[in-house]
Amino acid sequence: MIGIVGKPNVGKSLLFNVWSGEHAKTSNYPFCTIDPNKGCGWVEIKCPCAEFEKTCGRCTNGQRSFPVQLVDIAGLVEHASEGHGMGNRFLAEILEQEILLEIVDATGELNNQGEPQSPSLDQVWHDIEFIPTELVRWLGQLIERNGIRTLERLETFLRSFHISPALIHQLFRDVANYHQFSDPVRLRELLRRSKTEVLILNKVDRCSSEHLQQLVARLKKDGRPFFCYSALLDFGRSSERHQGQAIERMKALQLRPGSIILREILFDLVGVKIIFPVKHLPALTDDQGSILPDMILLPRDGTCRDLAYRIHEEIGTHFIRGIDAHTHLFLSATTILTHRQVVRIVAKV
Repeated sequence: MIGIVGKPNVGKSLLFNVWSGEHAKTSNYPFCTIDPNKGCGWVEIKCPCAEFEKTCGRCTNGQRSFPVQLVDIAGLVEHASEGHGMGNRFLAEILEQEILLEIVDATGELNNQGEPQSPSLDQVWHDIEFIPTELVRWLGQLIERNGIRTLERLETFLRSFHISPALIHQLFRDVANYHQFSDPVRLRELLRRSKTEVLILNKVDRCSSEHLQQLVARLKKDGRPFFCYSALLDFGRSSERHQGQAIERMKALQLRPGSIILREILFDLVGVKIIFPVKHLPALTDDQGSILPDMILLPRDGTCRDLAYRIHEEIGTHFIRGIDAHTHLFLSATTILTHRQVVRIVAKV
């Protein structure tokens, strides 16, 4: 799941609408969004059917669309970790996401409460660190309030936020006492390694050239993944009235549409891969005769057994082997699969 997060009034819901095709309420005031908006973004990949001289009936011009869940989370205000602006609820929703798109107003025209002010680079730098800082504070407070005093309890507690026990053990196994479980340095590293954080610099079409150049230069120096973007211009691309103007303006600013950014985040930054499982070879069908009916998302290091478990828990438990549709070679449980690979799973079921 991809969480769209940031301060109030930075354009999160408009970005969500553009990327998902939904119609979440958008207005120019703080806390327009309270309950999370949920929808799907779509990522296009090349369908493998032509490589096998098949026609799957599910692709258009050789392209298949894969859905990715997007969650538009209400804006956080300063001291959200202390409960300001329903911060406790919103922070919990953020930590449940696996990828965090941190939306920042690139102009710096919004103060810490999401209210208008004069453009400020200092405000942008503050906003870039704002979400991680509030998450770390809140997580530390939760750990202390729940009286977590053993590594085992810490692992159990953090598992609900999609944080692996192996990573928790690695970062906290050498702590001298339980008070260090809430150490902000360790917690920041935990979030950095368990969540993919991507900066989206929104509203760059409203920045001066000098302002944007300084902003981009510093972020490149820091090595943080970021994308310059304008949700308003991207929205304009679908408007009959403003389409041509929006497209030309995006070209001039060298901005990419949200669908391209989403693809780069998933495949280049996160390194996920889409696998096509089939039941019968060489037909590439399921039991109903459908050709390449399914697509399954796996992490960068996803194995053949991981694929089996994603299909069904029983198939994963009774896994025997996989078979590659191209080479017909057997694949062991620990074989790391590749993007767009077509695989048959053999299991004792």
